[in-house]
Amino acid sequence: MQLYMAESRESIREIYLEAYSHQKSAGVICQVIAEKLQAIFQAYHPQYEAKDFYELEIASGGIIRSYMSVPCDIYFTMNRKVQRFLEISFMLYNIPAKKTREAIEFVSHFDFTIIAQQVIEAMLVKLEQACDAQEPLTDGC
Repeated sequence: MQLYMAESRESIREIYLEAYSHQKSAGVICQVIAEKLQAIFQAYHPQYEAKDFYELEIASGGIIRSYMSVPCDIYFTMNRKVQRFLEISFMLYNIPAKKTREAIEFVSHFDFTIIAQQVIEAMLVKLEQACDAQEPLTDGC
């Protein structure tokens, strides 16, 4: 989803890149995602602790940041970008090739372009609501 959102608008790509580049925000992202990855992949690595998933998320976070930074082109299409990201990420977690293929097949059935646009619009509405709920300090929120 992040790849599609970043590809949808240059301003969103820049926001994601900034979030993954600044130590504080990158740390929060890494911690939250590491917890989710542990829940997903713990069965494949029962010996791994939270710190192991945190360390692996640093690597996969670097991959997603790099993929977001490169706009799609005729060689690196969105489908290729998503497929390659999943392949590489699943390699990090030693997920069997069959499961990787199943995951890639599964995500290929979603229209992430539409979903990403809906998520962006919902986020903008929430941001506007949050802005409207506060006393503005200046002419803008």
